[in-house]
Amino acid sequence: MRKLLLASVFALLPMTAGATTLTGDWSVSGLNDVSASPNSGTINDNVPGSGTQLPINLFTLNPGGSCSGTDCNHNTNTVTETITVNITSLKFGNVNLAPITLTGTYTAKYSGSELSCAVGDGRSPSSGATDCLVWTGASDTYNGSIVVDETVSPGNMLALTFDNATDWNISPTYWGQYVDAPPRVPEPASIVLLGSALAGLGLMRRRKA
Repeated sequence: MRKLLLASVFALLPMTAGATTLTGDWSVSGLNDVSASPNSGTINDNVPGSGTQLPINLFTLNPGGSCSGTDCNHNTNTVTETITVNITSLKFGNVNLAPITLTGTYTAKYSGSELSCAVGDGRSPSSGATDCLVWTGASDTYNGSIVVDETVSPGNMLALTFDNATDWNISPTYWGQYVDAPPRVPEPASIVLLGSALAGLGLMRRRKA
């Protein structure tokens, strides 16, 4: 039985020069004809001050040896399932991060032309067994991805990127970058108040003149 490997790569620019610990709990659900082993676990990793960590394997998706079960379309010889990944109790150092819920569509086609989401990846055969994991919100392509922004401190955030994956025995990447948050856009009421204040200063200057 061939396996779809889901891996994570944490490439974080930390808040300090030393290592910063990333912790959390994760679970995967929504699978019928495809199994995940294990289907839950923990994250407890020391993120280096620079460079990239080695890939971290959270779980492996195990498609069946043939198209069968409730999610099999026998006309196309294809299994399609929606998976859900929940990441909770997430902390970056001493900072509590918001929980993350991801959904993605896993598709395994056991014969025929390759899936459209696998075209161009340089790995999937043009004919035969191909599969894809496409995150909800990402383009239906092998190089699609989604970004989840986590606030670490005022003016700073952790941008977490989840990449699509294709072909059997694959390692889709999960990586983060510690970045400056975009500047806050003033609300309309604040702009009006600022304009009134500037107008008042102009009137006072004219009176003094």
